[in-house]
Amino acid sequence: EEGRDNITTNLVAKTPAIVAAAIRASRQKTPEDLKNLTFIDPDPSKGYVENFLRMCFAKDNETEYTSDPVAIESLNCLFICHGDHEQNASTNTIRLVASTDAPWCATFPAGIGSLWGRLHGGAAQASAEMLERIGTPENVEAFIEDVKTNGAKVMGFGHRIYKNGDPRADIIEEKCKMLLTLPGEEVWDNLSEDDKKKYHLLQTADKLENAISNDEYFRKLRPGKSPEDEDAYQLLRPNVDFRSGILYHMMGFHPQEYTALFALARMAGWAAQWNEDFDKGKRDLGRPRQRYVGKECRDFVARKDRPPSKPQKPVVAPDSAEAAPKI
Repeated sequence: EEGRDNITTNLVAKTPAIVAAAIRASRQKTPEDLKNLTFIDPDPSKGYVENFLRMCFAKDNETEYTSDPVAIESLNCLFICHGDHEQNASTNTIRLVASTDAPWCATFPAGIGSLWGRLHGGAAQASAEMLERIGTPENVEAFIEDVKTNGAKVMGFGHRIYKNGDPRADIIEEKCKMLLTLPGEEVWDNLSEDDKKKYHLLQTADKLENAISNDEYFRKLRPGKSPEDEDAYQLLRPNVDFRSGILYHMMGFHPQEYTALFALARMAGWAAQWNEDFDKGKRDLGRPRQRYVGKECRDFVARKDRPPSKPQKPVVAPDSAEAAPKI
């Protein structure tokens, strides 16, 4: 048990330094920049979130870096909201791999791999990229029309569990508005283009949410309800990923960094779930049930009597120019 405590303590304590270092490295434009990059040492005198922001954004180890208290509070709140959330895909992966008695160094990377996907940990990035493509509030109507006519994807709305709206999204929306209050015209003229983009993102998100909430196209009749009932329709509401992307953007993080931030926040929850699996005593090997829904009986057809199969696409050799990734 003491060994497990050391492992989980180290995971939660060292992940911020790893993520901060990865963020700093990913922002370098040339190999020479990367070679000269300074990594910021943790400061034990600072709190968890404040220390993380310092490791991300401080110029060097000697220069004092002070974070906005509102930013610290907002990111701390977001980390708590992301920390643990029942048996989602990545948490379930952690418990399933752990059930095989695999070591921690195989178990936690498996959870990170599960989180990587666009439909799970990558959803905040996908939401932010969608808002950036929309651009300004004036373009929301055209985007909604694109959804209806061409099937464009709306990212960051709806949830498998929360059918009446994600309560975490409401909490994070409040923090977004604490970070960014719309200025008057005299202040707006003096803002940098980057700051104006942050305001546009928040305004675009608000207008998109209102447009989707008030459009019948996005409403779904609840089972057992008639259209005349007061709460007959289930509305498509923003989820935690929609608001998370906005908050991260306001704090200066780039969309490609959001999934790593999600992993940092969820590490504490994963560690708790991993420990709980050990604390049960006897460990049961995870084996999800599978129900066969195919044909009950099929006649065997000899190979010579089968219809010709579709032609297969030729496999491209890995070392060919066509297969080389574009950089």
